[in-house]
Amino acid sequence: MDILFFAFANDRDNPLPSLEAEDEFIYSLLAPRQAQSHFVIHRDQSVSIEKLAEYLTLYRHNIVLFHYSGHAGKEHLSLDDEQASAYGIAEMLGNCPRLKAVILNGCSTAGQVTRLLEKQVPLVIATSSSVEDEKAKEFAIQFYRSLSNQETITQAFEAARGKVLTIQASVPFVRDTLSVDAPDEPVWGIFQTADLIEAQEWSLPLGSSNTTGAVMAVNELLLETLVSAL
Repeated sequence: MDILFFAFANDRDNPLPSLEAEDEFIYSLLAPRQAQSHFVIHRDQSVSIEKLAEYLTLYRHNIVLFHYSGHAGKEHLSLDDEQASAYGIAEMLGNCPRLKAVILNGCSTAGQVTRLLEKQVPLVIATSSSVEDEKAKEFAIQFYRSLSNQETITQAFEAARGKVLTIQASVPFVRDTLSVDAPDEPVWGIFQTADLIEAQEWSLPLGSSNTTGAVMAVNELLLETLVSAL
């Protein structure tokens, strides 16, 4: 089963007020799809280095999307009051062969893009400098609202872009291949390597068709035949 891995971390000394609402709203958008067995949501609301390593290892053959929200920087993600090296995280994500997209919804995560793409992660969404907590929440909510409606990841990015621009028209966005030089203004960017350009057309999995009913019908027919023969 395809797994969507959501990792959230909030610093007790410097909390992000909108982070919990972001987490809850994303889950409410995707939960109906999980209930239809389209995918499984792994949701860690207080992720640590130990838990991240454990579950990226456990689920590595099934993870198709990894999302992080919380404090971050060019070379780290802040996990449950400890800084995790972006280099090591890229190594772990690079070992997930079915991974389609990484979303790093924290401040200044564009510095991590090049390493992730070098590890063959098909597509990364990241920011080039500080982003307001409320805007980060609104970006994520609209992004997953569009994904939950089976839009492509590029369409979802554009929808999230439009939502943020309705809040502040001057927020710039960028699309690029490989990496980005961080400008002075906050930027959400969507990045992929040139040879993996089809990653832009990825959308959420729809799961496999449920054949349980057909199997049960066949079993019942066999049972009836055996009873008649006896």
